[in-house]
Amino acid sequence: MPTDTQDWLGGIDLETIPANIFETYERAMVPAVFEPWGRRLIETAELRRGDRVLDVACATGVVARLAAEQVGPDGSVSGLDLLGGMLEVARDASGEVAPSIDWIESDAASMPVPDGSFDAVLCQQGLQFFPDKVAALREARRALTTGGRVVISVWRSIETSPAVVALQRAIESHVPQAAGFLPMAFSMTDADDLRNILREAGFGDIRVRIESGAVRFGSVGDFLTTYLGATPVGGIISALPPDDRAALANDVLASVGQYVDDDGFTFPQETHVAYAVKV
Repeated sequence: MPTDTQDWLGGIDLETIPANIFETYERAMVPAVFEPWGRRLIETAELRRGDRVLDVACATGVVARLAAEQVGPDGSVSGLDLLGGMLEVARDASGEVAPSIDWIESDAASMPVPDGSFDAVLCQQGLQFFPDKVAALREARRALTTGGRVVISVWRSIETSPAVVALQRAIESHVPQAAGFLPMAFSMTDADDLRNILREAGFGDIRVRIESGAVRFGSVGDFLTTYLGATPVGGIISALPPDDRAALANDVLASVGQYVDDDGFTFPQETHVAYAVKV
């Protein structure tokens, strides 16, 4: 574990993360957020039967599972993440996937994979957390065969996600010691910065596209429970006195009423998707 773990978690100590966060992430965040956006990432990658795919910062493995569907039994998929707890859940969630997925616990900046061993490297909402982004992208390039592609998504401005804005303001007001994580998740909002670090890492044919969509939860309460239980702020929030937790929730509820409909709670969100090639 690198010494700067707290830096890429927005100042949150890894020891404060609840043990069940990874199960909550897979059960709630994946279907609401990361599977729908992951399908768009997979479409951009244009995976083919027989491709060899590496999913970096794979979390509980949804993009790796989607990739396995595309590459078929003649292809191969590996998922890499720094957090062993994420990979444990990924293994359980992917038991019936074919081809079987190889799970690797590693820092993205020093991946234990051979040179030129993949046709595609994917990374959904992970790059913004890497302490050395260029080093991680150089590792991705090393892992790719010539002509292989990297496809990356990073959220656009937090202002494009009004429910997350409301949650962040409430956290800043009620539990400021947990206020660093969400800004980290929305810290790579400039498309030119994304192009520049890909170029510095040695990639060519760089294209960045804006993707817009909507995130849906069953209720505002489901959204709060998920975001507070499936991110590193969860342990800090859960330790608050009940009245303080209620005040935080009420602040969010007061700000997002316009996004409640007869089917629950939905709000817009935007991401950049970057595609680049090892030339």
